[in-house]
Amino acid sequence: MACLSLAAAAADWKSVVDPPTEKIQWPADYKLDVPVPPSFFDPTATLADAGGPFVIVGRNGGRNEYRAVIDLRTGKTTAKLEGELRTDLPEALSRDGKRFAAMAQGVRGKELFVFDLENGGKTLAQLPAPARPESIQFVGTDKILIYSGRSLVQIYDLKSGKLLMETKPENNVWRNAMPASTPGGKYVAVPFNAALKFLDSETGQEVSSIPAPVVDQRGTKNFDAIAISPDGKTLAILTEHYAQRQFLLIDLATGKTLSDLPLKAPVGFARGPKLVWAADGSGLLLSGGSMIDTETAKVVFVPPGAPAARFPISLGTVVDLQKVGTDRKLVSSGLPADKLVAARTAVRSGGSSADALLPPLVEMKAEGAKSLTLPLEEIDWAVKLDKAAPTPGADRPIPVEFPLTGLQSLRVTGGTVPAAIYEIAKLDNFTRPDATQPSTLKKIDVLTGASTSYELPPGCSVRDVAADGKTVVTVDAATGTRADVFHLDGGKPTGLRPYDKEAEDHRKVSFAALPSPNRLVTVNPAGDVIGWDLAAGKMVYTTQAAGFVALGLTPGRQYLYGFQYGTFRFLDAATGEPAGDLVPGFQTSTTAAAVTLAIRPDGQEAAAVLTRSGVGMKLVRWNLATGKRIDLVSMTSDFQEGPKPVYVGQHLLFNNKQLYSPALKTMIWSYTATGPGWKEAAQRPDGRVWYTVGDDAKKGAVLVAADLPGSDAQARISKVLDGKESLIKPDTAVSLELDFSGTHAEAAMKKGPEEIKAAWANRDIEVTDDAKLKVRIKVKERDTGKRMEFTTARGFGPPSPFAKPTDLARTMEVTIETSLIQDGTVIWNAPDVTHDNHPPQGRFSVPKEDMTLDGFLVRRMWDTVPEWAAATLPSYATRVQGRILTLPGRATLAPTGVVAVK
Repeated sequence: MACLSLAAAAADWKSVVDPPTEKIQWPADYKLDVPVPPSFFDPTATLADAGGPFVIVGRNGGRNEYRAVIDLRTGKTTAKLEGELRTDLPEALSRDGKRFAAMAQGVRGKELFVFDLENGGKTLAQLPAPARPESIQFVGTDKILIYSGRSLVQIYDLKSGKLLMETKPENNVWRNAMPASTPGGKYVAVPFNAALKFLDSETGQEVSSIPAPVVDQRGTKNFDAIAISPDGKTLAILTEHYAQRQFLLIDLATGKTLSDLPLKAPVGFARGPKLVWAADGSGLLLSGGSMIDTETAKVVFVPPGAPAARFPISLGTVVDLQKVGTDRKLVSSGLPADKLVAARTAVRSGGSSADALLPPLVEMKAEGAKSLTLPLEEIDWAVKLDKAAPTPGADRPIPVEFPLTGLQSLRVTGGTVPAAIYEIAKLDNFTRPDATQPSTLKKIDVLTGASTSYELPPGCSVRDVAADGKTVVTVDAATGTRADVFHLDGGKPTGLRPYDKEAEDHRKVSFAALPSPNRLVTVNPAGDVIGWDLAAGKMVYTTQAAGFVALGLTPGRQYLYGFQYGTFRFLDAATGEPAGDLVPGFQTSTTAAAVTLAIRPDGQEAAAVLTRSGVGMKLVRWNLATGKRIDLVSMTSDFQEGPKPVYVGQHLLFNNKQLYSPALKTMIWSYTATGPGWKEAAQRPDGRVWYTVGDDAKKGAVLVAADLPGSDAQARISKVLDGKESLIKPDTAVSLELDFSGTHAEAAMKKGPEEIKAAWANRDIEVTDDAKLKVRIKVKERDTGKRMEFTTARGFGPPSPFAKPTDLARTMEVTIETSLIQDGTVIWNAPDVTHDNHPPQGRFSVPKEDMTLDGFLVRRMWDTVPEWAAATLPSYATRVQGRILTLPGRATLAPTGVVAVK
C-alpha cells in the first residue's frame, strides 16, 4: 500500500484550520419534501459552497421561470433570482446563500456573472473567465475561484473585481482533483503534480503542502478528489493510480495522516465533485452514489434512485432532486436511526452495511463437520438415476395479474403443488434494478393460478427455490459474501457468511442451492463446497475441490454437479462425497464460465457443447446410468453467448431458438420468442419450456409451459421423415450453382464452393455436377443508406463516453436467396436471409491491408457469405402431396403457446 509520507511535511506544517464564522445546526429527526420552481426543461441545482445549508434550484429560461434559494434545514425559500438569464454550467452559490455565480454571455464573450440575491439578483460582478471553466466556487463570501482544468486557477475579489491570485498547476497526463477552499475562506487547496498545496487566498503564497504519494518506481499517485470538512478541521483525499484508490484523512491543524485506507467502493461518473462532505461532517458522498464511513472508507448507505442532483446531510441522510410525474421536488431519504447504527457497526466490525438490512447472521456450528479433499484423478461413476417429480398443470397459459416491469428471474418448482416464483425489482430512473429498494417475490400456484406476495430486503438476488416452492436462497448484491434463506410461509430467515474466514478473494458465494427446504449447499470461487443443515444450525461437511465451478443440482436434487478442469464432476449434495465424473474423452478449451451441462428431466442422459482444442465445437452426450459417453458430434453455432442446451423431451433446445434431434443429429426446428417482457424460467421442473410473456409488459402477462416441438411441428416432422419422395437428407447428392454480385463477389465466388461443400459434407450431403437436384444460391449486396459512427480508442482502456465520432462507415447488407431446382424448374424457395456488416459492439483493429474502416467492414461481411449461404440449405426436404416440406421448420413462443410459422 502506498502511503503519504508526511513525517517531514508535518514537521514544517502550518495549521490551515479555518472554521466557518457560525456553526450550522441540523434538526435531529431530519425530513424534507418541498417543491422546486417549475421549468420547461429540467432545473439545475447547486449546493452552497463550504458546507453552507442552502441550495439554489430552478432555471431562468422563460418569463415565468426562476431560481429559488432553499434552506435545506427548513425547506423555506430565502431568495429568488427572476428574469430571463442565459447562463451555463458550472455555477456556484455562496455559503450564506446570498450570492450566485454562473457563466453567461457578456460584452467580451463568455464571462462570469455574480448576482447579489439580497438585492433582487443585481449583477454584483462581471469577470473575465475562460470559455469553459471546470468549476467555480466562492471563497468565503467576498472572493470567487475559477478553475480551468489543469492549466489555471484564479481568485478574484468581488468588490473590486481585482485578480488576487493566479497559479498554473503543472500539466499532467492524469487529471487532478478540483481545488477546494476552507469554510472561512482564508485558504484554498490546489492539487499540483508533486504536492497538494494550501495557498493564501489573498496573496497566493504557499502556506503548507502535502506531497503526492509515491508508488514504488512507477511514480506518484494523482489526487483524484479532495474535500474539506464543514468545520474546517479535516481534509479528505482520494488518490488514484491505475484504478487503485486510497482514501485518506488529514488533520489540518497538524498535517498528520489520520487514516489511509484502500477504497473498494465503486467510483462512478460524477456530475460534480467526487467527494462531498455531509453537512454535519459524519460521512462523505462518493460520486453522488453512496455514503461512506470516514473511519473505514466503506459504504454505509446507498441512497435509492439516480436523481438529477443529490446533497448529503448526514452519513445516513441525503436530499435528492426528484421528478415525480411532471413535478420536481427536493426530497430527503435515509436510514432509520437504528439501521444506521447497525450499518455503521457492521462495517466497522469487518462486515457490510447490507447486514443492517438483512436477517441477523446465524452462527453455524462447525463441530463434527466432515472434511474432504477431492483428488483430481477421475472418479468412478456411482451416480444413481435422479429424476424430477412429475409436474401437473399448465396445460394452457396461466394469467399473471401483475406487470412484468422489473422482472429479474422466473423459477418454477414441480411436484404435487407446483409453483412459479417471480423475482421483481424496483427500478431506478435509468430502468436499472435499484439495489437500495426491497424487491418482491410473486408466487403463483400453477394448479389454481392464485398468487401471493413476499417482500425481500434490499440487495437480495434469488439463486434457487427449493422443491417445496416455499424456501428461497439469495446472495447479497453488495458484497456477494452472504447467503440468506427465506421461508415464504413466514418461517424465520437464516443469514450466514459461509466463507468469512477465507482469503478476501475467496469469500464470495458463487453458487447457492437448496437440495431440500432445510439443507443448503454453497460454493466459493476456490471450489470449496459446504453443506449446511439449516434446521440444526450446523455445518455438515466441507469438500475442497480446487477449480470446481458449480453448475446446478440434478433434477431430483440429490447431486451437485459442476465443471472442474475439463471434466463434469458430481457430488452427493447430502454428504459432499464424490459420486463420479463425466469425461468428454478429449482435451477441451471451454472455460467453466462458458459451459452448460444439460440433464434430461428423467435423469437418464446429459449433454454439453465443448470446444475440442484445435478442432472445433463438439456436442457430447452421456448415459447417466453408466457415466459413459454415447455420442460425439461436430457442430457450429452462431450464438454470440455460445450454445446453451437444455433438454425438452428427447430433444435438445439451444438458447431457446434451435431444436436439435439427437437421433437425426441435426436441427429440426427453430423458435422465435415474441411478446413484451418475454423471459424464460431460470429453473424449470420438467421437460417443457417455461416462460412468461405479456401482451403488454406493463398490464399483466401469462405463464406458459410449452411442450416442444409442438403438435403442428411434430406432425410436419413425421411427414418429412416418413415421406417417400425425399429430396434432401443425409447421404444424398445435390449440384451447386452460385450467383454472387457485389463489392467482393468475385473473391467470394472463388472460395465459396469449397467452403459450402465442406459445410454440407459435415451433414453427409455431397455436391456433384450430375445430381438431379440443383441448389441455386444468389447473393446480392445493397447499400442501406445508413451510416455507422466509430470512435478511435487509444491505449488499453475504453474510449471516453464523451469522445466524438472519428470515422463513418456505410451500413451494407447482403441478401441470400436459395432455391431448389429440379428438371429446370424451381420447386422451392427458402425465405430470404439478410446479413449486414455491423460489427459486434466493442473494440477491434483495422488491418493494414484495408485502407479504410468502411472497406474493412464490407470485406469482412463478404468473408462470411459462404458460411451464411451454406446454412440456408434445409436439413431435410420432402415432396408431400405436391408440396415441398422442409426441416428445420419455424415457430414462435408466443403468449398463446407454440405457434407454427407457415
